[in-house]
Amino acid sequence: MATLLPTPEIFICDANGNPLESGTITTLIPGTNTSKATYQDADQLILNSNPIVLDSAGRAIIYGSGSYRWIIRDSAGNLVYDQLTSDTSSGGIATGGTSTGSANAQIVAASSFSQQDGQALEFIAGFSNSGPMTVAPGGGSGIPVLVDTSAGPTPLAGGEIVAANAVLLLYEASRGAFHVVNPTPGSFTGATISNSTITGSTISTTTITLKQATDPTPTDEADMQWSTLFDNLKIGGNGVTKRFWAGAAPGAITGCTIANNVADATNDIDFAAGTVSDSTAAFYMTLGSTITKRLDATWAVGNNQGGLFSGAIANTTYHCFIIQRPDTGVVDAGFDTDPNAANRPASYTYYRRVGSIVRASASIRAFSQNGNYFWLSIPLSSFSTTNPGTSAVTATLSVPTGVVYTAISSWRYQDTNADIGESLLVTALAQADTAPSSTVFSLRFLDNSGDDGSASGQLQVMTNTSSQVRYRVDYSDGNVNVSAVTFGWIDDRGRS
Repeated sequence: MATLLPTPEIFICDANGNPLESGTITTLIPGTNTSKATYQDADQLILNSNPIVLDSAGRAIIYGSGSYRWIIRDSAGNLVYDQLTSDTSSGGIATGGTSTGSANAQIVAASSFSQQDGQALEFIAGFSNSGPMTVAPGGGSGIPVLVDTSAGPTPLAGGEIVAANAVLLLYEASRGAFHVVNPTPGSFTGATISNSTITGSTISTTTITLKQATDPTPTDEADMQWSTLFDNLKIGGNGVTKRFWAGAAPGAITGCTIANNVADATNDIDFAAGTVSDSTAAFYMTLGSTITKRLDATWAVGNNQGGLFSGAIANTTYHCFIIQRPDTGVVDAGFDTDPNAANRPASYTYYRRVGSIVRASASIRAFSQNGNYFWLSIPLSSFSTTNPGTSAVTATLSVPTGVVYTAISSWRYQDTNADIGESLLVTALAQADTAPSSTVFSLRFLDNSGDDGSASGQLQVMTNTSSQVRYRVDYSDGNVNVSAVTFGWIDDRGRS
């Protein structure tokens, strides 16, 4: 189809409709006072003067490319108007070659770009951007480039424009900005990465660097940070910090077993290398290598140093802890009579109990450990009671105090003149006090017609924090004896 042809010459008139004889047209880059060339021919071989002087009929031949700012004055220098105009090809795709300038302020030789709403600009990137970027088409002012995200258009962050790639931008007049139509795949999709802070919804990349801090505590919605000290991810929300772990679940413990030191079994404990979550399940503490701590010396940082958090050494239970400083990340170990490490060094905010030991007769009792099981090297007779009565009796077993354990012990119930069936029931003090019977018992023997009757077996019973359990018999006199020998205990080591 045919289209309307423009006039070969431009005609300018004054306010009365009369030719603007000898008036002038100054041609500039839009938004600036910088001259922009026009020509007398389509091949741009014959340059016009600037300003252009109109003839006696107010006419001039003017060819140009792209957008212009025209300042028209009469022959006396009075302003007629100051307006933008564009060549007849403007409004479509303005193309340029390879951009020049710099990574974040690129220049595109596309003089046909006219800043019309919806106009596209296409070029080959001469640089990869490293942050917010502008593009100056035809040498004009730099125009910001935005990327569309789920949160709306935002400035570029870096990596969206890659050198040697084709770039397509779409101009939005109301924002005075470009939208990048084809951000580089793999940088991000629907999100913005800026100064290692992620906003938006979908991240698509093989390498992401999060905002980092030693031990951050974000509380705002969508504030996500990585703890460099404890290797965990923290996300804020509803005024609190939510934690996410990259490894095992909170309460986990790998390694960090304890053992009597060979060189000084009397006073020293070896803590094996391993990783544990702290008592609050906030992060992991890693002991990189085996460390020996001395119970007979005040705590000091390091291997073969004192391990006693407070007080003088005594015959009592000591709880064994892995501890960590939040400011330096140093991980160490030590002993406390308090099961919650109340007396730990002030700088060591984080802790986890990994076991408990007993010092008796001026020496740490010898033991061995297999996971949660602790076995005394020499089983200990805990008690032996004659004629205990038929009411409940509280008995103390030879396990540590301060924490609830499952005691592993052998029990013996004997009547040297048994002429009826008799029963023994052993329970935790946390359980109901229950009378033993022929159907409810831990150990039982039958009528032995006045001869010796006895029953024995190994039992596992939960203690209280004072190492105590309960037992009852259904018959008692001077011939009846109840005794127990402790072999070891089961310790959850802070998992609960």
